Amino acid sequence: MPRKLFIGVGVLVGLLLLGVVAVLFLIDANDFRPMLQTKLEQQLHRPASLGQMDLKLFPLAIRISDAVVGQPEGFASQQPFLSAKQVYVAVAFWPLIRKQINLHAIRLESPRIELIRNPDGAWNYEIGGTKPSEGGSAGTFSLDELRVEGGQVAIDDQKSTSPRDVYKNVDVTLTNLGPNRHGSLLGSVRLDTMAAVLKVSADFENTDPFAAKGTATLKSDNNKDPLEITFDIRGGAQITIDSLTAKLGALSSVVSGSIDTQKTPPELQLAVKAPNAPIADLIRVAALYGAKVPQDLKADGLLQADVMVTGTTEKPIFSGKIEATKAQITAKDLAEPVRSSELEIDFTPDSLTTHPFTLETGGTRISAQATITGYSGTAPQISATLQTNGARVEELIRIASAYGVKPAGLTGSGTVNLDMKISAAGKTVRYSGSGSLREVSLASPDLPKTLTVSTANILFSDDRIAFDHLQAGLGSMHVDGAGSLRDFGRPRIQLDVHVDQLNVAELREWGVGGGKQQPLPDSGFFKKVSAAGTVTIGKILYDQIVLSNVKASVNLADGLLKLDPVTALVFGGQESGAITADLGTAAATYSIKAKLSNVDANQLLSSTTSLKNVLTGALSGNADLQFTSKPNEEIARTLNGKLQVQMGQGRLAGVQILNEVASVGRFLGYSKKPEAFTNIVKLTGTLNIQNGLASTNDLFLDMGGGTLSGSGTVGLVDQSLKLRVTTVLGKDFAQSNVPGQIGGLLSTVLANQQGELVVPMLVGGTFAQPKFAPDAEQMANLKLRGLLPTATNPGALTSGIKGLVDSMTGKQRDVKPDETKSGDNVQDSIINLFDQFRKKKDGDKK
Repeated sequence: MPRKLFIGVGVLVGLLLLGVVAVLFLIDANDFRPMLQTKLEQQLHRPASLGQMDLKLFPLAIRISDAVVGQPEGFASQQPFLSAKQVYVAVAFWPLIRKQINLHAIRLESPRIELIRNPDGAWNYEIGGTKPSEGGSAGTFSLDELRVEGGQVAIDDQKSTSPRDVYKNVDVTLTNLGPNRHGSLLGSVRLDTMAAVLKVSADFENTDPFAAKGTATLKSDNNKDPLEITFDIRGGAQITIDSLTAKLGALSSVVSGSIDTQKTPPELQLAVKAPNAPIADLIRVAALYGAKVPQDLKADGLLQADVMVTGTTEKPIFSGKIEATKAQITAKDLAEPVRSSELEIDFTPDSLTTHPFTLETGGTRISAQATITGYSGTAPQISATLQTNGARVEELIRIASAYGVKPAGLTGSGTVNLDMKISAAGKTVRYSGSGSLREVSLASPDLPKTLTVSTANILFSDDRIAFDHLQAGLGSMHVDGAGSLRDFGRPRIQLDVHVDQLNVAELREWGVGGGKQQPLPDSGFFKKVSAAGTVTIGKILYDQIVLSNVKASVNLADGLLKLDPVTALVFGGQESGAITADLGTAAATYSIKAKLSNVDANQLLSSTTSLKNVLTGALSGNADLQFTSKPNEEIARTLNGKLQVQMGQGRLAGVQILNEVASVGRFLGYSKKPEAFTNIVKLTGTLNIQNGLASTNDLFLDMGGGTLSGSGTVGLVDQSLKLRVTTVLGKDFAQSNVPGQIGGLLSTVLANQQGELVVPMLVGGTFAQPKFAPDAEQMANLKLRGLLPTATNPGALTSGIKGLVDSMTGKQRDVKPDETKSGDNVQDSIINLFDQFRKKKDGDKK
């Protein structure tokens, strides 16, 4: 009988379960979407939308896809308050059968949560902080459990200037949410900026005021010991910290007080105590918060702190004392440890003052003391003293490295003496005292070469640092003299120095003075620095150009370096004028306005253009030129401006112009000169240069036996020639060198009234292979105008045409010395000449 009873009860229970399952299968979860969506909107006071819904039996829950909960009124954001691909809502069975929703737990998978504090100071997670929509009911929000798995939480504090922070891999479980409930929190979050994981475990009372107790553990990837924090806090209009204890290794500090988060920025009222805290553990805490600390750095010593912190989070105010004893720092790069005497810092609401203290390593000892007043204000004032006697540079670098202020890769040697005071208020810094450098050597990746200072005396006065008896070197450059410096932010330099040698190719390697097609390491450096004074330079080397005995007044402002006036010896002659260099660009641009005197023409052209060994002689003139400095490129390619030249005795190599004149004029019986050059008695002209192409309209050349005038272009890069020239051979030269007939008379040669031969020519080709040809157009123009140039002025038409009619008719007559012709007779002769010339051509046609 009992056995049958048990079987019957089992069957009945099974039927009931099957019935329940059957009923659940008949329920379409999507029918609950409007009800659940409305409930969420009423309780959360913000819009909500739900995607596809289906029923999950074990455990009983509704699975919602693509759930989105928007921001409440008064919160501006493009991101919703919450969005999740999958949400599981645990519901009660019997209300569900009656088609009612009674949710008691929610699980969010990989949600994105946007926490916002608006400009009024309200947070969007404060459920009761906003009014429900019209017609809704506020209700009472209560939940047994809220679980977030693999979420992302962003915090956007619009009331402060803090940037929006995003935290990933958030796992949180909250229990017993709702008014007047005792709940708990268990969670973890990955802090990528700190390379650490924060875990929190707490119990809370959701009352007014809110209260929470618990622990927080911060475990860094780079530290085996975690930072452990225990806390007991109460929240409301302000957060009250009944106790907060932080421990890491042997380090322990206690904080109590309050933080008023309703104020912006939050106001502080905290007491901080750290008795006998190991400095090593403090450094480890700093590393946890992202400070870059060398892995091999070791610190010994103890720190004691008893400080009250008031003010705000942005401008805290301190009262109390911090003491450090037996401090010592060692590291792999430190040959010897860096030690500090006892350091005491007294805090008052207005000032921070250190007692006199020392830092030492090896045989170097630095004594210092500092006071900062108004440190919490907008314009703190600093007063400090610094003394050292015979300190070794390498040991000073060691001290700087120990405290994290050494530039990477900096090494050095030598001795330093300092006795100075520093005072600073805002951007104004003033100095007083003196110092000296002896046999100092510094090497760094930021320096192109090792910087050496054999000797230098330093005087500090107000905002000025002056130096004299300076003897320094950088690369092949050595400097001695005196100067001063003001304002490290925008340095202003006054100098009176001598430089033995300045090599522009070396400067290019350092990224100074152009040539490199990339910005300088600090592209604004020359924009910030200004300088003025005098400088003498023994030698300036610029590619093949050598300036020696340079004397100049220097001015540097806004990246523009001016040497004005400047004098120098160059190419065996002298230069005086002004040189300007724009150093604020990747490729520096140079401008030269100078007077040249007795400069070797061949050296000048060979050094700046492609014309090598073409022109020899002593050249003078005036230059107004500009060019851009580019490595392995002739100056001529970027050369622009104007050059006016005069030259006396010299030579033009590669061509004998008189021989070319004889060929064009078809001089019968002319004996060609054997030399492959043209003697120059005088050469003048003005060249207008554009990107290495020089044009002229006043070229004059005196060759001894004749003169030449011309216009056209000369290529300083490709050596091209495109000139129209007129050569006038003197009467004596023509009589002695042209014994026979002139085959080109009237076609390529004319004779003026002085008995001089005029030969217009076109010159093409290159300097290496010049080509001379008759200029038919110019011949026709001269015949038409009836005027010719003379040997003394080959560029102007000042003489009539001699014997033109007689030459055409075959008549020859002698002109008496006292015989003259009027202008009308010359003009009539020209008209008759062309009439006869036309009749002759008509007769030839018949």
